[in-house]
Amino acid sequence: TQAAARLIEKGIMKGYSDSSLRPFDIVSEAEFAKVIANIRGANVSDAASGPWYSRIVDIWRERGTYIEPMRHIQRSTAVDLMYEVLFL
Repeated sequence: TQAAARLIEKGIMKGYSDSSLRPFDIVSEAEFAKVIANIRGANVSDAASGPWYSRIVDIWRERGTYIEPMRHIQRSTAVDLMYEVLFL
């Protein structure tokens, strides 16, 4: 989508290693948390070793928010993460 292309241009989203966006796939908590953190300006890159999401999990845990990185995101978790970005 055009919106996704703009987020990629701004470095907020990256897409998958095969350069696809997969806009109709279900989003994991780690994927959503990374986008939200990048909107906030964290500019989070994937971890150099271990699971790609280990850095994003650590960042949110330091803030007191615990995510299950591979779980499909639920609305309640999405709202919690968005609230932190907008109001904390």
